[in-house]
Amino acid sequence: MNSKRLTALRPTLEESRIAIGLSATLLSLFLAYSTYMFFFWKLPPSMQLEPIKVPEFFRYPEDAIPFPETLDPARFPAGPTRDAYNFAKQNPGLLVQQPCYCALNHFHSLLHCFTTTEAATCANCISEALMVQRLDREGKSPSDIRAAIIREFTPDRVRDTRELTHP
Repeated sequence: MNSKRLTALRPTLEESRIAIGLSATLLSLFLAYSTYMFFFWKLPPSMQLEPIKVPEFFRYPEDAIPFPETLDPARFPAGPTRDAYNFAKQNPGLLVQQPCYCALNHFHSLLHCFTTTEAATCANCISEALMVQRLDREGKSPSDIRAAIIREFTPDRVRDTRELTHP
């Protein structure tokens, strides 16, 4: 009795062909829809990430010569601000290769922030300069330092650690 029962539950050849055809059709539709979505569908503007905007910098220090004159560090009280201005005065070729994420963002590089008193009141300028100093002492290259600045100071929404170039 068990063998008759098993025989009765087996699909016929015609039923098998229908099931296989239906499965193949559904798979084809799924692949076509997935391909369409991959190439043509876009996120709504409110969900799209903004393109990475890196402030200006010079890739090669030679492109910035003559370097702008930085303010005399002695104008500032001892502490991080004076240290940052001092480092900027001693290392213009390194700072000119770094972007600055200060609120003003109208300069050509981190070095340019130290040509005025603006950097003295900007936590980003001072923090970035001291970070450059620390990483330079660790033997990092200017491009490695730039990548670290971008990683540290770019807003969270647009973080990217690829080597970025300025047009």
